[in-house]
Order: sequence, then C-alpha cells, then structure tokens
Amino acid sequence: MNRFNLRYFVFSILLLLVEIFIAVCMHDTIIRPYGGDFLVVIWLYCLVRSFFDWRVLPAALGVLLFSYLVETSQYFNLADRLGFRGPSVMRVILGNYFTWTDILSYTLGIITVLGVEGVLAFIAVRRRREEETGGDQELFVQKDSIVRTIWGRSDTILFIFAGASAEFALNKAVDWLYYTGRLPADPLGRLFSTVAYARRIVFAPQEKALAAIDSISAIHKGVEASRGAAIPDEAYLDVLFMLIDYSIRSFELLHRPLSTEEKGEVFDVFNRVGRRMGLKNLPPTYSFWKRQRDVYLQENLVYSEFSKHLYGRYRESLGTVRYQLLLHAQVLLVPDRVHQLLPLPGKALLRPVVFVYKGLRLIRLDRLVKFILLPPQYRKQVFQLDIR
Repeated sequence: MNRFNLRYFVFSILLLLVEIFIAVCMHDTIIRPYGGDFLVVIWLYCLVRSFFDWRVLPAALGVLLFSYLVETSQYFNLADRLGFRGPSVMRVILGNYFTWTDILSYTLGIITVLGVEGVLAFIAVRRRREEETGGDQELFVQKDSIVRTIWGRSDTILFIFAGASAEFALNKAVDWLYYTGRLPADPLGRLFSTVAYARRIVFAPQEKALAAIDSISAIHKGVEASRGAAIPDEAYLDVLFMLIDYSIRSFELLHRPLSTEEKGEVFDVFNRVGRRMGLKNLPPTYSFWKRQRDVYLQENLVYSEFSKHLYGRYRESLGTVRYQLLLHAQVLLVPDRVHQLLPLPGKALLRPVVFVYKGLRLIRLDRLVKFILLPPQYRKQVFQLDIR
C-alpha cells in the first residue's frame, strides 16, 4: 500500500543534507568514506518508508539487498561497462570500486535502523499497555480479571462476533440496526467499531470506561431522537446477554473451560455496563442470568427478511470462502435455538480445524493463520487486538 509518511520524509531530507555536508565539507579518512555509507542506507530506508507503507523488516532488508547489489556491481565495473566513464550522476550512484568495508557500513546502518525501530515499537507498545491498563488509576476491570484475558486475544474476539453476528440477525429489534444503515452497509466495519467500544470499557481506567459507556448511551439517544421512538430495553439486554454468553463460549472453545467464578466475572463486568446505561430488569446474579438468557432466546428471536438480507451482506463483505468459515464457526458457538432458526450447516466440520489451530498457536503460528484467513484491509486492526 502506498501512503505518504511525513515523519520519515522529514528524516530523509535531514539525512540527505547531512550526506551533502559530508561529501562537500569532510575530507577525513573516517567519516567521509565510512560515515557516508553508514548513513546512506538509513537515508534510503527513510525515503522508502516515506512513500510505501511497508513493514520495518521487509523495507530494511530490501534496502540492504539493494545496497549489496550496487556494491557488487562495482566489483564487476558495471559503470564502465555501461559507458559511464566520466563524472556523472550514474557514476556516483553505481560507484567506482568494491570494498568489504562498504558492505560492513551498509550492514551496520541497517542494524541501527532495526535497533531504533525496535526501541520505538517497544515504547509504543508499553505506552499503549499503560493506557489500556490505566497505570495506577482505579480500573473498571481489574488487571487479573479473566475478562481482560478474553478481550485481549484477537482470535477470541473474532469468535465472539462470529456468534453475535448470528444472533444479531435474529433479534426482533434488528430494524434499529438497519435504521442508520451502517450495519448493512459495512458489517465488518461495524464489528470493529463495536470492538473498539468494548475494549475501551474493558481496558480503561474507571473514569474513562464510564465515559465510554455514557458515549454509547448518547449515541443511542441520538438515534432514538432521530427516529422519534425509544429502543426497547430488551434490545439492550439482548446485546449485553450476547456479549456475556459469547465471551464465555468463545474462550472455552479456543482455550480452556472457565470456572463458575470466572463466568461470574464476565457477567459482572457487562452487568455493570448495563447498570451504568440505566437498563431495567438486569439479572442480579450469574445463575439468574442463565435462566433469563434461556427465556430471551425463546422469546426475542425470529427469522425475518432482515435476517436474510443481513446474511447476504455478510456474504458480499467476506467473499464465499470466508463466509463459509463464518457459518461453520457459528455452528460451533451458537445456542441450539439460534441454530434452529438460521440456515446454518448441520455438522460442526470446523471442530478439527480449531483443534489444529490450537496446536499452531502453541508454536506461535496462529498469526500466520489469521494473516491468510483475514481480509487484507482488516489484518492490521485484528493483530492490534492482541495484548501480550
């Protein structure tokens, strides 16, 4: 992908000025012959990153390989063979003669690039973790909570919304999701928007989490005012119930069974979200929620034209192969009532694949699996969901 990066462009200009200064003003035996070669690969790297949105390692290795090729061409006197015998720009670019010290200077330059980029990445990750964990501030969800573990793993989040996408389509209040047009227009974009809000709540300090919940309430109030009607409390409860249920189901499918206490933690977090939103008829305990959840599954779901249309949009957004993966993932996750109402596959053919994925995750190849399966435009967003 091509995308202009001002920061790298400014660095490339500064390095170019330094190179010109060395070429014009320095006539020593160290900085001019070695410092110039050391800096030239850093300059090329910054120039490439100015215009191409490449990852650090491919860009750095590409620049290093290019530098090696140019230096190797000097061994074969390529400039002379191409007819550039007098002073010229091409003569300067191709160089005059091969030396191993130039190769060493290029290598050290790229090692410096990788070192600096690694330090900057470490600082950025640590800063993001501090923002997400809240530092020493009071947290909405405690650092050792299973909820942070569940919502800090991209594969679990993807399965949570695979399940929720099935139930969304059946909800009797799904017409509210269609009112603004955002969900049918961009189902995947809407998913990541929802993920962003959920994570702002789960990983934020108390004050910021409450502000995020208030922001959600304000958005819904605006939609209600625009339509001139109120979103039923049952619709809000359905969403909270889905987040609780699929958080538990997804984590247990991909990782391990949860204890009753851990399931209670998941319930408590989203129940507090509901209380902050001022919802009525919230269940007081996890066991009470389980009974209420069963009632809601029986009474609040229906297959409608909205359901059919939304699944059509899923297919268009994902493509045939990824759409089939979504359907088979839903078979593994959804309650029986949801499975009965939707035209999902009858058998859970994806279960052996999930077992293999768990093995690949142990040898850290899960990222490669997600890279292959995910739409290219969403890979970066998904990878950023992982909190190590």
